[in-house]
Amino acid sequence: MDNKRQSWFFVPVLTLLCLVTFAVYSKVLHAPFMIDDAMYIVDNDRIRELSNLWPPYGTRYFGYLSFAVNYRLSALDVFGYHLTNVIIHIGSAFLVYQLIIYTFRTEWMKEAGSTDNPLAAVAVALTSSIIFAVHPLQTQAVTYITQRFASLAAFFYLLSLVLFVRWRITQGHVHARFALYILSVVSAVLAQMSKEISFTLPVVIALYELTFFKGKGGRLKYLLPFLLTLAIIPFTMLAPKLGIRITGPGIDEKIMAAQVKELLTLSRYDYLLTQFRVLVTYLRLLALPVNQNWAYDYPVSHSLFETGVLSSLFFLLCVFASAAYLFIRSRVVKNAYLLMAACGVFWFFITVSIESSIIPIKDVIFEHRLYLPSVGAALTFSSLAFLGFAALRKKAFRISLPAFSTVLILMTSVPLAAAAYSRNGIWSDMLTFYEDVVAKSPNLPAPHYDLGVAYRRLGRTDDAIEQYRTAIRLKPDYYEAHNNIGNAYLEKGMVDLAVDEYRTALKINPEDAEAYYNLGNLYYAHSMLNEAVGNLKEALERNPRHTQARTVLGNTYFRMGLLDDAAAEYEKVLALDPGSVHAHSNMGNIHLMRNRIDSAVAEYKKAIELQPDYAGARYNLGVAYYKLGKIDSAVDSYKKTIDLQPDYGDAHFSLALAYYAGKDLAGAIIEFKVALRINPDDLQARLGLADALKDKGLTDEAVEHYRYFVDYATPNYRQKAEEIKVLIKKLTSKGR
Repeated sequence: MDNKRQSWFFVPVLTLLCLVTFAVYSKVLHAPFMIDDAMYIVDNDRIRELSNLWPPYGTRYFGYLSFAVNYRLSALDVFGYHLTNVIIHIGSAFLVYQLIIYTFRTEWMKEAGSTDNPLAAVAVALTSSIIFAVHPLQTQAVTYITQRFASLAAFFYLLSLVLFVRWRITQGHVHARFALYILSVVSAVLAQMSKEISFTLPVVIALYELTFFKGKGGRLKYLLPFLLTLAIIPFTMLAPKLGIRITGPGIDEKIMAAQVKELLTLSRYDYLLTQFRVLVTYLRLLALPVNQNWAYDYPVSHSLFETGVLSSLFFLLCVFASAAYLFIRSRVVKNAYLLMAACGVFWFFITVSIESSIIPIKDVIFEHRLYLPSVGAALTFSSLAFLGFAALRKKAFRISLPAFSTVLILMTSVPLAAAAYSRNGIWSDMLTFYEDVVAKSPNLPAPHYDLGVAYRRLGRTDDAIEQYRTAIRLKPDYYEAHNNIGNAYLEKGMVDLAVDEYRTALKINPEDAEAYYNLGNLYYAHSMLNEAVGNLKEALERNPRHTQARTVLGNTYFRMGLLDDAAAEYEKVLALDPGSVHAHSNMGNIHLMRNRIDSAVAEYKKAIELQPDYAGARYNLGVAYYKLGKIDSAVDSYKKTIDLQPDYGDAHFSLALAYYAGKDLAGAIIEFKVALRINPDDLQARLGLADALKDKGLTDEAVEHYRYFVDYATPNYRQKAEEIKVLIKKLTSKGR
């Protein structure tokens, strides 16, 4: 099939990939943030503003940038994040298709007679790309929002290689070829700055060049820019250790520090031995994706002569040797299918090597690590299937290639898609997900902790405490679990027990900023303001970017009357997170107290713009308008506050005052009565209602409320009560 006829399949293939992928992932487009999504997205102030991500730096920079774009477009609405992940996955699947199509056009494949069957390239490419798109192992890299790092890196990895191959097979068109080459290099850089798995890309490009193209002088010249990108990841990881700081501290830097620590503390030998077993598990999951799990309870191996290690190593050597044989054999007999099958195996081992070799990582196995390597598995399976078909055709097997391709795709993709859809059903609900993990890995502490978090969010506090206790039993130094038990006790009103848990967390880890924050927040809630300040400062000393701690510290200063200190804290919060609703609203409160009413209005409006359902900011905006004498605007703000929170007593009272100021006595009487129904002890509302009734001419009812005010007046209303007594005498004497 010529290139022009092959291009006819572009739109149908892309449409098919979109349809099947969206069908598989339709369940999870509204799935909640889970696992590390809180750290990377929900609580990550770095993604709140695009300006925080300049200059470009870090091995996961473009992942964070994509999160920042999502946040800019839809804040924390999960739909946008999931939709982006699914689109990236579709893009990667289509790049798999294009890579195979272009590979069939390379010099060596043409010499091998790969175009003898005009549909061969399309058949292998379509089968491989659909298997890649619907395989249930991809759910962890696609459904789990944070693992966009893996899928985005794979997308740029594939894009760079596809552009490189397209550049090599394109004839003439000097400017177009130059653009393809530059874009390929740029994509390689983007991949290196998306996740560390991209480190192997320059090696793959060089091996691809040697495998599919004839030797020419000057190869190193155009491979050199790709090889130079190998320096990006090591430099980025080691820069902080060398005292080089290109950007401010953040999650990315913490990850790099943890990676360096693992390199220096975990045994490379033990990790490698364990990975022999892990790789066999990966291959089993690719062939038979059953009993998938988020957190595998996988013991670390310590000896080569363990039965599992030795048998796994032997199996892997057999697989690699078989691939080497297929590669050599393909060169001898010039068979395209054999070469593609061998290259699929090599692709698997090369792309999995960063996370499954001698580079130690604390978590020895994760399904998302198979996202990029699975391309090789899909290619090997498809190539061997069509190799078998070609052999059968020589024996008068009466079935056409399109028919065989259709049957093969249906037989493989339908069960895989059904399994992926089912697996996504578990991911779509937080409680179901963590219960599934705990059931499969009952001896791991982290799943019990996460299940506790899920229970607590559902209000099942006792169940949450039980799970946290189980996590601590399995891991006695689990200070995060102690922290969360403290939070759970606080919800139950057990303040002393909560304090004990926070202090236990700090004994285990004196650098735990979260425990200091929780203690500070507790003391603030119980008006122990000096204690609150001390603990919140401790939290901020350990994590200066802890915006929640800084906000509560500002609130504490505000209640202490230290307005300058409070304003300074809110300004720091806004510098870190310009989208902080509470910081804007609290700055408005400070401006209001200082009689800077216009500035207060601006801050409240900003808070409302960021969070339209923020009743407190709308109420305060009404107060500011009232002080400016803009009664109609005040009334509008109070009404919107009440629409959001019908039992907001202060809003009803203030609306009554605004009506009263605007001479709407009927409206004022109604709202004063509502305020009193919500809070019968509100003497100000009682007095306001009496005044409105008096002005309305309803003297008897007014006197009744005036008398109530006098009978229950507190000491600070003593003088007012004496005045009201005189007023009552006047009103009753007029009545006689």
